[in-house]
Amino acid sequence: MSLKNYLHINTNQQTRIGKVEEGYKRLFDSPEKASPMFVVEGNWQMDQPWRERVADPEVMLKAELDTIRWHLEIEDDFLPTCRVQFGSGQVASAFGSEIIVLDKSLPAAKSHPLTNIKDVYDMPLPGTTDGWYGKVTEFIKFYRANVPDGVKIHLPDTQGPFNTAHLVRGDDIFTDLYDNPNEVEYLLDLVTDYTISEIKYLNSLVDYVPGWFYDLGTLWKGTARLCNCSNQMISPEFYSQYVYPRDVRFFNELNGGRIHYCGKSRGVVRRFLSIAGLNGIDYDLNNDDLDEMCTLAPANMVLSQKIYAGTPMMERLASGNWPSKRNLIISIMAPTIEESAYWLKILRESCPYTS
Repeated sequence: MSLKNYLHINTNQQTRIGKVEEGYKRLFDSPEKASPMFVVEGNWQMDQPWRERVADPEVMLKAELDTIRWHLEIEDDFLPTCRVQFGSGQVASAFGSEIIVLDKSLPAAKSHPLTNIKDVYDMPLPGTTDGWYGKVTEFIKFYRANVPDGVKIHLPDTQGPFNTAHLVRGDDIFTDLYDNPNEVEYLLDLVTDYTISEIKYLNSLVDYVPGWFYDLGTLWKGTARLCNCSNQMISPEFYSQYVYPRDVRFFNELNGGRIHYCGKSRGVVRRFLSIAGLNGIDYDLNNDDLDEMCTLAPANMVLSQKIYAGTPMMERLASGNWPSKRNLIISIMAPTIEESAYWLKILRESCPYTS
């Protein structure tokens, strides 16, 4: 069954989406003239278990299009984009990690193939379709043949060097940092090299326009996203010594991008801010302070954060008390789509910044 006609984006919607894209670009190129962007997040249409989605590209794409449909209905700033959803273990799978597929959560790495850190020197650089990337390629090609007009395909999940090194080695990597630091650095370089090359390959298959990339309904300056969540389990000093140089190289070779970080270590987040080519961060506001981050982040660095209904931060913004930094992405979190739409309206009305 073709899904070309499963979703239709009309002329008025296309015009509005074009203006939304201009708004995202303004966040980076003219931050002093930008307005915050608002995206509603929620899992209200989880009809198919992840096991069924992962088994069938038609089921997966249909679910992605259903998500786009309700975003179009509530008219938030979610761009009509989709991706192949295979979870956080894709890079690790190319190095030999087994992937476990579940019903209620995305696939994840189950095994850690590097059981002896000294064997890292014998690990080859994987090929572009090794591990789950053969299936990723097949799914992207199915998307390309079936995606409706106006819907963009973007990169699948991309993990940072330490995230993937942790999956490949397992928790032993934490003692390796003390006992076998040279081997850890070799592993980090190997993972970084492969991730960079794989992103370049995958960008040849998706809707990548040099200089800008789509990610989960938003638009960012650069080429790709790094997920750096596992860095909360090491000190800021270890991050600076071992991981930071690889993150710098990642963004340098790929001409910029953004970091996703849902960890609790505020010291690590602050180290991110000095990475050349880092154009944006999405972080966990439960573990950090919005005003402090707005003060510390460079003017042209976009900050993305989730704001939950019923929290003091949501009430503060709804009252019109906004930080002076304008280039923000606000993800609205609420129990129902109706409540999310309500808060979307309230925040748009309360925001003092207009483009």
